[in-house]
Amino acid sequence: MKYCPSCHIDVNTDRITCPLCRTNLETKVENSNNVIYQPYPKFKEREKRRHLFFKILIFLSIFASIVAAAINYITFDVNEPSYWSLIVFGSIIVAWFFGRGMFVSKGNFGRRLTLLNFSCFILLMVIEFDFSKQSWVLNYILPFLTIGELMCLSLMSLISSKQYRHLMAYLFLLVVISIIPSILYEWNLIIVNWPAVTCCLTGLAVFLGMIIFGFRITIDQMKKYFHI
Repeated sequence: MKYCPSCHIDVNTDRITCPLCRTNLETKVENSNNVIYQPYPKFKEREKRRHLFFKILIFLSIFASIVAAAINYITFDVNEPSYWSLIVFGSIIVAWFFGRGMFVSKGNFGRRLTLLNFSCFILLMVIEFDFSKQSWVLNYILPFLTIGELMCLSLMSLISSKQYRHLMAYLFLLVVISIIPSILYEWNLIIVNWPAVTCCLTGLAVFLGMIIFGFRITIDQMKKYFHI
């Protein structure tokens, strides 16, 4: 039997060094009848409960949606129609997007923030349930959500060039999205123009900043994305 003076354990081995700390082992002289061999404990793999947990959440989400739809159908009043079950369904979708983006996803901050904004937009559209020109979600929420995310990701990019490399793809996506409110206004799908114009100008400013301040990184990342 050998003894490690660093770990203070007995090691039944022919090695010269301790398998834990690499310290030279000392030969321990003692009565062989009193030697107690203590092997290393067997490695116990952690039970994989994650898949079961997600299956339970999926079951509860689907069941809750079905129950809400059934109750909405049974209590539906033709004179005063109400589709509140869509709010329940939209909330469940938002919860999944939020959980996926903020807690489960290992993607960068830009991806998680984009998922969060997208899920909020879906929920608000479901709550409003209005696709007319007076839709406050399309007139106000969509432009201001885009502006807020553009400013947040731009600030993070200015702080660190490393962050910019990871966020550049999402900035490009937001620049494209920033044009959508103006297109909706030109197509007479919304009636308020100043949030759409502000959103478009913010996207243009961010795009110019990406070209002027991060030209080298932008070109390198574009070559990487498109394999040029």
